[in-house]
Amino acid sequence: MEGKGISALKASRILKRCGTAACLVSRAGGYGSAVNFFRISLLTLSLCLSVLVSNTDAQVRIDPHAPQVSTLDQWPTWKEDPGFFLTPNRFSIAKELSTSALWLQMGFGKPVMLLGTVQAGLEGLAWSRLRILSSFRFPVETVDYFFGTFFTWKKDDIGWKLRLSHISSHDVDGKDTVKGGSSSHFSGEFVEVTRSVAVGGSTPDASSSLLWTIGLRGYFHQVSNSESWISVPACLTWQFAGAGRTPTSQAFGEVHHRYYAFISTGDGPVWPTGTVGLRMERIAHGLGEMDLQLYYQYGASWAGTDAGTRANMINLQMDIRGF
Repeated sequence: MEGKGISALKASRILKRCGTAACLVSRAGGYGSAVNFFRISLLTLSLCLSVLVSNTDAQVRIDPHAPQVSTLDQWPTWKEDPGFFLTPNRFSIAKELSTSALWLQMGFGKPVMLLGTVQAGLEGLAWSRLRILSSFRFPVETVDYFFGTFFTWKKDDIGWKLRLSHISSHDVDGKDTVKGGSSSHFSGEFVEVTRSVAVGGSTPDASSSLLWTIGLRGYFHQVSNSESWISVPACLTWQFAGAGRTPTSQAFGEVHHRYYAFISTGDGPVWPTGTVGLRMERIAHGLGEMDLQLYYQYGASWAGTDAGTRANMINLQMDIRGF
């Protein structure tokens, strides 16, 4: 009885916190439109999940002898789709080899709740364009934000991901002209479903595998209507050499390498963006991962404020993953 009373008290506190958060957000955003209601609901849901996790972490005790399921096993494309742009778990630096532009990308996403066989989580990603000038100067021209909630589930080698997200773009003072106003001129909200199928690479020593991912994204609100309302991001990744998915030796700090080729229509926030490239992945077991990618890309600029301006780019990119 005492345990149930404590649980009920904690549940009431959680609901009270979430209700207070919803009131504060709604007062700040206004009640006038369905879009504001969606943004309020999305932020409130994020706060609720965070509160639930903070209360659950204090109570759950993990058996160290029980087999642990990694995020990669639940959703393989998080780490293995180099041709998808909206993958938050990374810190990236990308250099356009033909211009003075330098891109910084920082994001994080992780499941925070398990609902049966479905994982629910939060994700966010921000990326900025800098210009490289003399005397070690890097003025920031643009910044874009992506955040939302997602649900993933997997059966055998087939994974699904459903996300509900917001994305917006802003000019920064490194630009000669900056548009001002009460909100971003380039923002929108969308729903996306992706399906991922892994072929091969299931044995510990397998060094060759394919990963095919295709999605359907639908915008239900845009400020400037600068993007396609419906898009179909897709990526085919081929691991042609290197360590298998689960190397037989996994001593702490031991280094393994994997090598990939990929072709994608989703390596950018605006669809379609055609990309083809190579990737080398260095994994230090129990620590982190470093990737190097060299790829050619044709498509819209990563900066939403460029309003879909097309460009040819050859990029060299370094990713730090495995947070």
